[in-house]
Amino acid sequence: MQRRRAEKILTMLPPGKDSSESSDDDSVESYHSIGEILCESPLPIEAIENDVDELLRDIELNPIDEFLEDFEDLQSITSDNAVADIIEIEIPQNIEPHTPTLMNNISSSVSKKKTVLSSESARRSKRLLRNAETPPIPLPCMSPDIENINILPNQRKKIRKIDHMQFNWVAGKKMNFEVNVPEYEFHTQHDHVLTPVEYFKSFFSDDLFELIVEQTNLYSVAKSGKSINLTVNELQDFLSIELWMGVAKLPAYTDYWSHLMSYEKVSNIMPLKKYQKILKNIHFNNNVRPLIDIIRRNCLNQEQGKRFSIDEMMVPYKGKKAGSRRQYIKSKPKKWGFKFFVRSGINGLVYDFFPYCGENTFNNYNFSDYEEKFFGLGPKVILALVSTIPDKILSIVYFDNFFSSPELVYYLREKYGTLSLGTVQQNRLRHCPLLEEKQLKKKGRGSFSYMCDRKKKVLTLKWLDNKPVCLISSYVSADPIKSIKRYSKEKKSRVDVPMPKIVEEYNTHMGGVDLSDMLVALYRTGLKTHKWYMAVFSQLLDICINNAWLTYRRDCNQLKEKKIMRLKEFRIHVAIALSGKEKPKVGRKPNKNNQMEHVQKIRRTVIPRPISDIKFDRFDHFPTRVSKGRCRHCKKGQTVYICTKCDTRLCTLKNRDCFNDFHTKK
Repeated sequence: MQRRRAEKILTMLPPGKDSSESSDDDSVESYHSIGEILCESPLPIEAIENDVDELLRDIELNPIDEFLEDFEDLQSITSDNAVADIIEIEIPQNIEPHTPTLMNNISSSVSKKKTVLSSESARRSKRLLRNAETPPIPLPCMSPDIENINILPNQRKKIRKIDHMQFNWVAGKKMNFEVNVPEYEFHTQHDHVLTPVEYFKSFFSDDLFELIVEQTNLYSVAKSGKSINLTVNELQDFLSIELWMGVAKLPAYTDYWSHLMSYEKVSNIMPLKKYQKILKNIHFNNNVRPLIDIIRRNCLNQEQGKRFSIDEMMVPYKGKKAGSRRQYIKSKPKKWGFKFFVRSGINGLVYDFFPYCGENTFNNYNFSDYEEKFFGLGPKVILALVSTIPDKILSIVYFDNFFSSPELVYYLREKYGTLSLGTVQQNRLRHCPLLEEKQLKKKGRGSFSYMCDRKKKVLTLKWLDNKPVCLISSYVSADPIKSIKRYSKEKKSRVDVPMPKIVEEYNTHMGGVDLSDMLVALYRTGLKTHKWYMAVFSQLLDICINNAWLTYRRDCNQLKEKKIMRLKEFRIHVAIALSGKEKPKVGRKPNKNNQMEHVQKIRRTVIPRPISDIKFDRFDHFPTRVSKGRCRHCKKGQTVYICTKCDTRLCTLKNRDCFNDFHTKK
């Protein structure tokens, strides 16, 4: 019986370690000597059996039993009240996701009384838990105040409840805070119109080129162990190709270099392999954050007006490698992608923006306790974008119902002197006695109801078009009322519908971000790569092009320039300037005073071979004399004859009739 129990012990024990491995003298024993103790020991069988029982109990003891045994020893020493005090001190009332677990807290309190525990149990627990980390263990209730405590490692933060202000709504006719804001006049800082590439580099500056070149070379070394030695000129060629691809679109980027669909405007700038090497290794430090910061800084340095539109902008991306950065917005034309919050002028020129990053969206912004108390995500976006307006007083911002609230409209005028106008969700207008939809429908299409708070200078209006829409403002009222053409299903024609002044003001100035989105979509740069941040880079590149064109067009109007380039022509001029500026012509030596570091010579385009249906149709193939060149069939001889239909030089000698062999099937 003792032998069977000894065999059971040996099967439960781990194998012994080699002498080369480090071990703890207090915890590691020579397990192979146990069988010798049982067989050769002079002690009686009863003593050996007692030792075996003790050893079995020692090995089969699990962490829960060990903890309870230690706890019983502690409880025998201290009173119940002392234990309750220990538990009360160690367990926090509000358990956060990163708070130490209850098991660790209780264990730390037990360790304070470790001197009263036996050294045998200390060695035993050290031996058993040396290579094992046990999860938090639910303990039995040890106090009437602590029952069924469940600790979740990734417990979500509690959603903070937003407080609301009290508004005293009265009839909208009593509004006494209307403001007439004059239109802002821009003044150009140049005495002549600059070139397209100069406008472009005011947004996509030279330090941005240097940053991309540096980070790309570092990334290529880290990835393959060898630098691709990218230069600023090569990066300009790369961007020139991307601008051309946005204008002349082909199914795949390799088609621009293919024989069947070759596009010389692109293929003459850079070889395909060089383009693929740059596309594979192009990189930005910390993904695209430095890129965003530099372009945002350049946009903020431009002259800004007094009217701004704030809205969301989607950067299209359907890949799976962006994780939680990718968003889905059902109402957008591009539903999948990265969400940016943008402040632009009413003409579509982007002045400020930042990406939505979940809980980390406002890491770079500091909000006061008052703002944290009354504002959620939408109003905080408005505050962050308004904070960068250089002249906030009497500036006007327009936004939709995702951002707006009565508290925000009041706060912008009260603190910054900034006026605002936007649509608003009716459930945010608490205790505002506007007419219901049924009552407005009885009055007919174009009817409206409006209320105001004269002390807080906030007006809200509900207008019935096809559906009721609510607007809120701090500077404009319903008067004067104008009319707008709408289609009537009953009369099957367009009819006049009354429209308040606040609706006209919103429709006129709100579409700045949508206009910028439309300009980007016209000639979108499609960087086809597996890197998710390249979608953001292409969007920022298009924003720089569009901002440069809008600034150029504004200067042309100021300087009374008659001929103004369209966006496509402007984009092409930037592409040509990036690929050809400060570069010598092919076949001519560069000037010694302005010699380039490295000039990539583009090979002459190879004439594609004719397809088989034309090559072997045996119709209208005639040889014609041309200048001397290499034969396309034998690749050894020189000939002066070319096939007029195939456009291919071929030998016509007596002993080498390549012309006939080329047009004959074998």
